[in-house]
Amino acid sequence: MTCRKLPMVRYRIMTYNIRHGEGLDGRLDPARIAAVIRREQADLVALQEVDCHTDRVGGRDELAELAAGTGLDGIFCQSIAYRNGSYGNAILSRFPIRAQAHYALPGRERRSVLAADLELPVGGSLRFVTTHFDLDAESRLESTPVLQAFLDGLPPLPTILGGDFNDPPGSAVVHAFARAGWQLASGDRSSPTYPAPAPEIRIDYLLSRDLPANMSLAQARVVAEPLASDHCPLLAILTVETEV
Repeated sequence: MTCRKLPMVRYRIMTYNIRHGEGLDGRLDPARIAAVIRREQADLVALQEVDCHTDRVGGRDELAELAAGTGLDGIFCQSIAYRNGSYGNAILSRFPIRAQAHYALPGRERRSVLAADLELPVGGSLRFVTTHFDLDAESRLESTPVLQAFLDGLPPLPTILGGDFNDPPGSAVVHAFARAGWQLASGDRSSPTYPAPAPEIRIDYLLSRDLPANMSLAQARVVAEPLASDHCPLLAILTVETEV
């Protein structure tokens, strides 16, 4: 007796450095970031450069605004205290977040990694992670094994990592992730993401590790968004094959 394959389930995964919601026109507008996420129908979003109650954004809680503007749940992790508030990474999720963990990364400017454990409607448990590496090359190399050790210390789960690595595809940092078993989302692995609106270099990535055989992270593409941030978002599709 053979199993009849059901249509694949697809989830839309995004990573986006939002430049604290300030567009290239100088306008502070988190609602414009939310509109990009809605337009792409993202289910999971790894965010970098998020401000929470800083003077720079007039004391606004950007994650709360983005969550309200997208209808997604959100969690935030401070990388540094900044101008009477916090600056760091965040995750938006269409699915309830069951657990979360974060860890500080080394650097000239302190960075962080944030992980969320969630349950997909079809596909089971998944860990979704966001990070943002320093502009300093030595700090990026130092942060890479620290991030991996942090994740290795968590209970094992299929994992997707999205982030701004501040490094091109052929860099030592990207190669270090490959050696540790991470796979770049298949599809477009090299088109530039920065700076919008005329990107010249790829520094934003979506990677996976320990996905089961019925899952794949594919169809990666850079989203053309010239104004909302100085980075273009990167989107990929997580597919889950099911059988009966």
